[in-house]
Amino acid sequence: RNLARGASSVDDVVSAENVTLSGNGWNTAPSDEAQVVNDEALELHFTTVMAGTSGIAIRTAALGDALLRGVLIVGSCAATTGGAPAIDSSGGNVESPDDTCELIDPSDRPSIPDPGLGPLAATTRTLPVHALLAGSVAIDAAAGADCPATDERGSARHDVHVPERHG
Repeated sequence: RNLARGASSVDDVVSAENVTLSGNGWNTAPSDEAQVVNDEALELHFTTVMAGTSGIAIRTAALGDALLRGVLIVGSCAATTGGAPAIDSSGGNVESPDDTCELIDPSDRPSIPDPGLGPLAATTRTLPVHALLAGSVAIDAAAGADCPATDERGSARHDVHVPERHG
């Protein structure tokens, strides 16, 4: 398992909630770099995933499943062995710029040309995040009932995606 550079799993379920995965990547070759790579099972909830230099945000193995709920994906989804990525949606996901994750929940918003994100930057607390800009399609896109009460910085949450809007 390599969690220091992006996130990857080998034999276990890796679960991430309320985090930003950006500015790094896990790869076997530079052309395969991705923010998140899973070989078995992965769960992402209320998380922002910004693609690495290859443009791949999430890479899944043929036997791995990735369950996404309230995830903002900037970049593509790909399978490690070719074919379609093994992505399951619990809704409220936003994918930009295309529909490579094959999100099928009615509340998902694929193929968004510009998700309305600021650059990766430190906030009033120490964690760097991509702020949601005014008018971002990610604002309130996920079902709020299961949303954590605070964002990754510990601030009261008003929007259901990570990070909270600045303002």
